[in-house]
Amino acid sequence: MIALVTCILRLAIATGLPHGGETWYTDAHGSLYLCVDKNTYERLSLVGVPVNRKKRDKFIVRVDLRDSTRKEFHQAKDACWQWDAERRELGMVGWEALMPVEQDVHVPPGSTNKLHHATSYIRHHKDVVVPRITLGPRPTSNDGAVAWDERMNEFFEWFGMVCIGSPRTLARDRVDSYVSGYIPPDGSLGAVVHMRWCGLFSGSFIRDVIAMLGYAPPLGSSSSL
Repeated sequence: MIALVTCILRLAIATGLPHGGETWYTDAHGSLYLCVDKNTYERLSLVGVPVNRKKRDKFIVRVDLRDSTRKEFHQAKDACWQWDAERRELGMVGWEALMPVEQDVHVPPGSTNKLHHATSYIRHHKDVVVPRITLGPRPTSNDGAVAWDERMNEFFEWFGMVCIGSPRTLARDRVDSYVSGYIPPDGSLGAVVHMRWCGLFSGSFIRDVIAMLGYAPPLGSSSSL
């Protein structure tokens, strides 16, 4: 049995809901991200990318917080002060802040703070064709790099198919080629556990997950996790 783990990681999130849904968050790499609507984005005069390239109604702006000597840092700082001042003028006092905690904390009665217990999504897959693959570094030679790219493309295509629960990865799948032309990479019959979290995670939680995966057997083996 092997384990597939997918996580969307954030260290802290603050949202202005219900006042327009504008959000900012920080990550573990010292970056600040602003998610703002089109009007706010144009007023802040910061460089970002649209969330949806067709609608272009929301934009993401990334700010590197590790180097306060850069011009971009001070531009973003001034823009954030301006943004906060505009919110106060509109009666939007404060932000709703979310952050991870290492353990359960006591929330006093009457407090505006709320404790949310995150639960994992776990799905078991049996009789899956598990590819035989070694996740090693990319070769430096041209021929080796091309072959490595092909193997990785096949693996991550299989990974995505398993994560969405596609029956195309099952050993007993006999779908007509007119419906689907997908063929799993060469492998052996096995079982897969897909665990997924989405939310705020502490550093110790991530380390525990990585440590657990360190005991996982190689892909395609018949060992159990």
